[in-house]
Amino acid sequence: RGLSVGRSCFLVWSTKDAKIFRIDQQTGRIDTLDAMRASCVSMAIADTSFLAEEAWFVAEGYVVKINNFRGVQKGEVSFSEAEGTPVSIDVNDKFLAVMTSKGFIKIIDVYTPKKPKQVGSAGQFLASQRSLEGSSFRFKQIKLNKSGTMVAILCNLVGGSDQVNYPDSKLYVFDRT
Repeated sequence: RGLSVGRSCFLVWSTKDAKIFRIDQQTGRIDTLDAMRASCVSMAIADTSFLAEEAWFVAEGYVVKINNFRGVQKGEVSFSEAEGTPVSIDVNDKFLAVMTSKGFIKIIDVYTPKKPKQVGSAGQFLASQRSLEGSSFRFKQIKLNKSGTMVAILCNLVGGSDQVNYPDSKLYVFDRT
């Protein structure tokens, strides 16, 4: 279902399980950590290159859980029903970006995974202003820049009586500044 790559680690997940791999920078050897049960829509991973502690981010329900590589929860970022559920997350440097089902975008400083801090206020990607001929948006993927100021957004358009998904040809950019 997905892949997230850090500087010295990467994470692969399916609809049921997630597996973390560590890469030894000296030898190039890849070590596999135990598989963990996780049924979620989006994940991300970061190592101590940019964070105080290694962290694995899991979007489940109305929260993004911040776990260590053994699966122990160290912190979380919560969302209200009005904001929607997290559907896509990305981590870059010490920043985590979260896009919700209702188009809200939050940027969180996760340098200390136990104490995540929101950077600025949440913004909203207003799909209703961009919809074409009755189509609506389904958020597909986001990517955050290194400074935590801009988020690139890929969407699918959902339209017709069958509510068929088809890729939107545009790349949207959310600027939090």
